[in-house]
Amino acid sequence: MTIAGTAGLTAIASSAYAGSVTRDATCDVPVIGKKTGPQTIKVDFDKTTGPGGVTVTATVDLGPPPITSPMAFKGAKAQSTLTLSMSGAATGTVSLAGPEVTLDIAADVPIDPAPYTATFTIPAAAVGDIQFTPTGTANVTDLPGLGKQTAPCTYAGANGVVATFTADSPPAGAVTLDVQPGTVEPGNEITLSGAGWPAGTPTVELCDAAGANCKADGFSAKSPSVANGTLSGKATVAAGTADGDYTVKVSSGDKNKTAPLKVKKAPAAEPKVGIDPSSGPVGTKVKVSGKSFTPNADLIVFGAVPGADGKGDKSTDPVVQVKADAKGEIKDVEFVVKDPSTVGIGVAEKNNTDRADGAAFTVTTPPSGEKPMDPRQVDVQYECKTTVTGIDIDIPAMQTTVPIKLTVPANAAGGDTVDVKAEIQGNVIGKAPSMVPANSKLFVTPKLTVDVVQGTDTSSFEVTEPKHEITVSPGDDLTTAGALTGTFKVWGGGMFSFSPGTLTIQTEVPLGGQTITSMTKCTAQKTDVSAQLLASGDKGTPPPSAESSGGTSATGGDLAKTGSGGDTISAFALVAGTAVLAAVGTLLLVPYRRRRLQARG
Repeated sequence: MTIAGTAGLTAIASSAYAGSVTRDATCDVPVIGKKTGPQTIKVDFDKTTGPGGVTVTATVDLGPPPITSPMAFKGAKAQSTLTLSMSGAATGTVSLAGPEVTLDIAADVPIDPAPYTATFTIPAAAVGDIQFTPTGTANVTDLPGLGKQTAPCTYAGANGVVATFTADSPPAGAVTLDVQPGTVEPGNEITLSGAGWPAGTPTVELCDAAGANCKADGFSAKSPSVANGTLSGKATVAAGTADGDYTVKVSSGDKNKTAPLKVKKAPAAEPKVGIDPSSGPVGTKVKVSGKSFTPNADLIVFGAVPGADGKGDKSTDPVVQVKADAKGEIKDVEFVVKDPSTVGIGVAEKNNTDRADGAAFTVTTPPSGEKPMDPRQVDVQYECKTTVTGIDIDIPAMQTTVPIKLTVPANAAGGDTVDVKAEIQGNVIGKAPSMVPANSKLFVTPKLTVDVVQGTDTSSFEVTEPKHEITVSPGDDLTTAGALTGTFKVWGGGMFSFSPGTLTIQTEVPLGGQTITSMTKCTAQKTDVSAQLLASGDKGTPPPSAESSGGTSATGGDLAKTGSGGDTISAFALVAGTAVLAAVGTLLLVPYRRRRLQARG
């Protein structure tokens, strides 16, 4: 047959060893929950007999699981893995992983993974018939703007054997040997298996790649045994073994056999540090994370001047002391930038400063006395979570980037109240999804928290727009009525920097004689200064920060990251469409079957 795939046409040779079963599938689908129904699975081995240790190529053809998608998606990436359990002459499981493919998913069409091939090894000690039964699949789909979604399926029901392999007995007098894994770190174990071995206590040696210079002490611990001709046991590679290619030699009576083994020490990972955000005015609170430090090591977090590699001279920023966890990691350690000459944030081990890394940080606040920057549009990276009142449904968090421009007066005096406006590029906050009925009436109320920094002081306030009505059809822009507006009380003299913070949008959707209300809350993951104001007068005291809906400060938020990237406004498709989507069903995400073209001669 010929399979049409995203990379072109891939020919798969036909074979007489195909098997097919229909099993009861239970799939755990994101958001929706469990879906059940029959699924037909076909597995084709390129050979069904041979000695233990032989490599078999399997062609896997998974039929459609009990899942469809109510919406179409282009450019999705998908990958499926089938698990088979072995019974009879061997036990355990075999994982047959397919390739990741790029594809389009059609709406309301049964989703059917494409056939693929994968190889596996028959256990070396097996003699006799081995039955293979499908027990489940792992299905991962990466959708633009939504991130990776996993929908595992498990199988049940009778008559589940899809293929059988007969492992032949070794020829008279021959023995087999299998070593797993084929690559091991010094100090780790390998598993030995084989068939045809004479009774007795085997010896195990580590030899060079040619099978010579064998040493019993190449293994620090060994437990081989033979029962009814079957070899089994484990051996631990000595901790001081150098990296390289070796052979494992097993001997018993007048028989011996070797198998290849690669010893490779895992390289010590270099420390890696990440910060968020990577720029901001003096007073910015930066979240610092790091990994690959010495477990439980005492660390210091510091500002660097100059250089951004974490090893430069330290700035006057207060040093933060923290301890790495048992994995050598730190997460979201707060570091406040106070020195305007800071150009990087570093993390180093106190007892070994060579174990260090850092990341560049740009101080955006101009030096005191300079003219404030002109208002500018900045791209705010948001993570959004939508909740729907009255409907028990979990809508995944999403990430997006929104261009926002804040406008404030260039100058004021301490104690003044000034007007502030926020403009979202094109006033567009999203597009109506395809499932919205034509001429739908939606009522939208947007609100933006503005974060303010003056020296080391911070505060926030809100700009809003009154609730307004939008009439949309599928694909129409969802817009604000204009700029979001509000006022700011200048609390003293100095340079004030303004950055977009938390964005919330409340949507009311008339549906079926009732009004469904949804709330989309977008927490800024990365933002920048959009406007500045230089005020005259003595330095004052900032007021308490405003709280956006849900009572979370503009600089806070604890939504988990669920994926990366997407269209600029992809997350905001939820804003006005959430209530409709929640009423008719949510996305069911698993790989889509590529169409097959049967070659005719």
